[in-house]
Amino acid sequence: MKVKPIIKLNIRLYFFICISFLFLRTVYSQNNRIEIKGVVKYDAIPLQDINIINKTTNLGTSSDSKGVFKIPVKIGDSLLFSSIVYKNRIVKITATHITSKKIIVHLESDLNELDEIELRKIPQIDWSKASVVLGTIYNNDNNTAAKPPNAENFTNPISIKTGINFVAIFKNLTQKSRIKRKKEKQKLAQIEFLKSNFQQTIKNSYGADFFTEWLKIPKDQIHLFLDFCVGKGLNELYDSDEFIVKNFLVKQSILFHQLKK
Repeated sequence: MKVKPIIKLNIRLYFFICISFLFLRTVYSQNNRIEIKGVVKYDAIPLQDINIINKTTNLGTSSDSKGVFKIPVKIGDSLLFSSIVYKNRIVKITATHITSKKIIVHLESDLNELDEIELRKIPQIDWSKASVVLGTIYNNDNNTAAKPPNAENFTNPISIKTGINFVAIFKNLTQKSRIKRKKEKQKLAQIEFLKSNFQQTIKNSYGADFFTEWLKIPKDQIHLFLDFCVGKGLNELYDSDEFIVKNFLVKQSILFHQLKK
């Protein structure tokens, strides 16, 4: 008479164990992933508010004002990048992404035509033909054309007492050094600009055929390969000749194929 309650109890225990196992397995698979940091770009421009979804876990995020995002992944996961303005792209996570904990994704524009913009000429009034109300008085005396006084002569105690502007003298004496520092800053800024855009410059100069035919890089992995080369010091060759750059790319393509295997 007591067998039925025991059987019911065992069935409930069995279902409880199964549900617990599935829950723990899901939690373990989520915890087994690592968080990587990525950047979404269009050419060299970081993209904001791009939707990123891990299709394996259905977890998502979006890029910030600098195009940066963070998302947990593991090898084999597929990340979907979507936007209204740019074409959707799916990137499969590889061992390179897991090792570096970084990923750079380039999107393509989905806009084929620009909206027509109507330019309207701003109307200008010809004051020579404008009608003036009778009785209007134009007060144009000597004070109107006079220049305003220099406020520094009234507020700078050095100018008041001596009549000599030491600030202007100091500026004249240090003008050459300031110009030199300005040129050095401009040169450094130019170098940084060349380095940051060297990846895109190479792609535009050599074309896709160089990567697909000579280096055997799939067309959809050219950006990934160039990102891999940047980590190996590609940007430092921004002022090198073509032979050195291509030799570097050939060597890195061998390593890139080995990592994929």
